[in-house]
Order: sequence, then structure tokens, then C-alpha cells
Amino acid sequence: MTPAEQKAEHAEMALAYLRNAAWGLNRTPHATRLIGDWERVKRGMTTLVIPAMKETCS
Repeated sequence: MTPAEQKAEHAEMALAYLRNAAWGLNRTPHATRLIGDWERVKRGMTTLVIPAMKETCS
């Protein structure tokens, strides 16, 4: 599997998760933006950059 094929497969999995009505995520503005981001990744137009999460535990 080439890197482009792997990226497309990961995008498909992410889209399937975001569009799953059981989670209720597909109704939020954040999920709508993520779906658009993943659609662009799937088409090879961009890479999705997820910012690092800051550790808040002390």
C-alpha cells in the first residue's frame, strides 16, 4: 500500500466515524469543519495537522 493509498484509507475511516449518527458528532460545527478537512485530505489537497495537546495534569 502506497502512502497516498494509506492516507486515503485513514481519511475514509475518519469520515465514517465523524458521519456516524450514533455519536451525534455530525451536528456540531467542529465536526462539520473536521469533515471538510478530511474530505480535502482524501482528495490529496492537504495534510491534516492536529495540534499537540498540552498536558494539564500536575
